Amino acid sequence: SSGINAEYGRACLVSTAFHGMSGNAYLFNRAVNVLRSDSRTTDMRTGRHIVRDVHCKKCKKYIGWMYEYAMSRDQQYKEGMYVLECYYIIQILNTVKEI
Repeated sequence: SSGINAEYGRACLVSTAFHGMSGNAYLFNRAVNVLRSDSRTTDMRTGRHIVRDVHCKKCKKYIGWMYEYAMSRDQQYKEGMYVLECYYIIQILNTVKEI
């Protein structure tokens, strides 16, 4: 049921105070039905990180990234977590509704 999915999502949600290329984004400690790209090093507002782009497993569209490694000690809490960008998630959900 959708209630179970919503409860699961809230349990995995760490923060709503993140931003991506498209605007608002959420930090999760888990993500399901995703594909991860190869690792790459990138400079972000919070410092240098090794990340993997995250794509929807079904449609293959970009939806965010996963922190693999943080160079800065105070950012290491993000390691293994996912940032999913609201704009891209909504685009996919709207596409599914149209089908």
